[in-house]
Amino acid sequence: MTNKRENSYDGAYEGDNEQQANEGKRISGAPSGSQGYTPNTLDGPNFAQQDAEDVVSKAWKMTKVAIESSDIAKLEDAIILAREAADTHMDDPVLRSSALDCLRRVHDAMFRETGRVEHVGKGVEASEAVNICPSTHPDRPIHLSNLACILHTRFEISANTNDLDRSITLREQVLAISPLSHRSLGLYNLAASLRVRFQATADLADLDRSIVLNEESLELASPSDRPDRLLSLAISLRTRFGHTANVCDLERGVTLLEEALILAQSTEHRRACLSELATSLWTRYKETREVADLERSITLDEEVLQLCTPTHIDRSYYLANLALSLGGRFRVKKNIADLDRAIELGEEALTLIPPNHVTRSRRLSNLAWSYNDRFGSNKNLDDLGKCITLREQALALCPTTHNHRHCRLIYLAHSLRKRFRRQSDIADLDRSIQLAQSALQSLPPNHPRRSYCLNILSLAQLDHIRAATCQNSNHDCAFSTLSIEDVISQLRNAANALHSPSHVRLAATLSWVDASTDFHHQSRFEAYTTMFDILDTLVTRGYSLESRYSQLTTDGWITRAKRLSFAIAENRPRDAVVFLERGRALLLAQVGHCRMPLDVIRTRDAPLAAELESVGRQLDGLLASNTKSTDFTISSVADDPIAQSMRLTSQWDSLVEKARRLDGCHDFLRPTPFHSLQHGAYGGPVIFININHPLSHAVIVVHEGDPLTVPLPHATPKAVQDLTVAFHNARHQHVSNFYSALRTLWDIIVGPVANRLEPQLSAGSRIWWCPSTAVAQLPLHAAGHYNKSAPLHMKLPHLFVSSYTSTL
Repeated sequence: MTNKRENSYDGAYEGDNEQQANEGKRISGAPSGSQGYTPNTLDGPNFAQQDAEDVVSKAWKMTKVAIESSDIAKLEDAIILAREAADTHMDDPVLRSSALDCLRRVHDAMFRETGRVEHVGKGVEASEAVNICPSTHPDRPIHLSNLACILHTRFEISANTNDLDRSITLREQVLAISPLSHRSLGLYNLAASLRVRFQATADLADLDRSIVLNEESLELASPSDRPDRLLSLAISLRTRFGHTANVCDLERGVTLLEEALILAQSTEHRRACLSELATSLWTRYKETREVADLERSITLDEEVLQLCTPTHIDRSYYLANLALSLGGRFRVKKNIADLDRAIELGEEALTLIPPNHVTRSRRLSNLAWSYNDRFGSNKNLDDLGKCITLREQALALCPTTHNHRHCRLIYLAHSLRKRFRRQSDIADLDRSIQLAQSALQSLPPNHPRRSYCLNILSLAQLDHIRAATCQNSNHDCAFSTLSIEDVISQLRNAANALHSPSHVRLAATLSWVDASTDFHHQSRFEAYTTMFDILDTLVTRGYSLESRYSQLTTDGWITRAKRLSFAIAENRPRDAVVFLERGRALLLAQVGHCRMPLDVIRTRDAPLAAELESVGRQLDGLLASNTKSTDFTISSVADDPIAQSMRLTSQWDSLVEKARRLDGCHDFLRPTPFHSLQHGAYGGPVIFININHPLSHAVIVVHEGDPLTVPLPHATPKAVQDLTVAFHNARHQHVSNFYSALRTLWDIIVGPVANRLEPQLSAGSRIWWCPSTAVAQLPLHAAGHYNKSAPLHMKLPHLFVSSYTSTL
């Protein structure tokens, strides 16, 4: 069994941050029925008549030689001979069906070698030989199974579910008439086809049945067939993990693959086991962020490649897999050598497929991502130019009816925008907007990628507005009438697109925050509120600590959260406190030092918490999985996953409302209102320090009334950083340097706060500092002027008792 799979970035999302590289999920070309009724044989059926054997057997023997040599000329000769054999026996249904089956086999090989899809259609025509083979003939199951195989292949190309459904029906028939000795194989093939139909329709019943059939097939398998059966069951379990997020399925799949690897006897079996185990380890790495899994995945991919001869039909797939695994390691370790090698492997993989191969568009797109990553690292415009060239070629080869064409459009649009931001060529920006609009127009309203496309379109339009403003340009184009109101509206829609993955909506929301801030738009508060709402969802939907940390530290929300001084400037200190507290809770969540909202639910209703976790991860998993496809598969039932996401969204909303009815959980996934936060100041005022450009502030939460705001005009980000360095250096210097640093700390931060509090508090009262970022490293409690002539009211310890808190 040859198990083809290839990583893909189709549908991976690229954030606006240049350092946010995408991790394409490794995609398994799960066994799709490539095994016929008989084990992998190219010898053809046995013949009753010796003279007939001389004619048809010759065709089979030539086919075998041609396939094993991957020689196109020999394959073409085999096609001619197989046709002649079929024509020779027009009146003998048994021999004619055997010759036509040989013709199907060689057309299938031609497709695999050349990527020319017309060979699949001709293979289907030849496989219809089953209709002339007598129903009682022992070869009939062979022809039924082979017709199922070629119909499955045609489905992978055209996404015509009628072909897949018919293939499954044929496999059911084969299973019904198979002798017990062949039942394991029939179960195995049917299970594989059901798994593929699940990938097209997201009907869990198909996948669950696939697993049941795989289990039965494994029980009946001979020792020589056991590695194949283990492999197929492991793939089905991993597929179900991707849908349900049940880690037990993934772990069991890894165990099965380890056993299959031990049992694998042939090079072909070992190669398949290594490749699938690498994929499962990659999947587990993405779940746990355990680098050991990533490293072993790469080691296995290297071994797979070593087992591939230079002319092996699947070598290009394995090259592409290793290339993208190395790209994944680059994003973890930032070793440019990994990325350089990934590019070399990707280029080599391209040379092994013909220019018109059905997979070439995807290969070009994948290679473009590697150049994109290297540009993000070295800012070399040559790499960006190469990325754009590859994406242009990938788009040109992508059929207009391909339902991933919008990926080619939007990624090219984003790359052109990047080049505009470096070279200021307005033509790049104009085309970027045109491509993004085309991508958006090709998507239905609830498509999971709609948020991403809206975001990229809006970013390009914002650049156009800025360019027109800065240059006072009379540039004549279709976008000269763009308004900030229209762009903000698009970003609002992208942020609230509930059928898009949470991390994609977050990227759009950050763009909205930036645009509303840069253009002083009235939607700033709404944008910030949406940002925190989505972040709360991200840390609630059952993600591991490692995944949560990765997500929360790479989206740039912390930078935006520091810009809350506008809330103070607009005399909305209560809102500023709510925002500051939400940001602090998320920062603590990164390192697991804060109970998550789901933890609170778990203490009151553990089954409900488990259901929330499961549905939340299914929802985000489903939306993310709809961005992936195998080399040939084009989902023709996009509405089914959308309908399922709508069902899961409704279920999620119902569970959230149920959680809010629990005692003490009324504000679950809602921001804690200010009046509740204010109770935290019962034991003394709580002081937040917000260091920002152009103006820093202290916000003092008191037990009653509005928060007090204190401008800190001298506490610039640079001044605070310099002060941090001064305290660090003072440990190894004369004590006078330490006192000097304490004096500066009083002057720029603590003094203005103390002066504001002194009229309202008696001496010795307790105050609570709630510092963050660099301020958290400063000894606020000790600030003051300690020279002999300084009055006592300029020394904080003589005024108040200081304590620290991490949150209200």
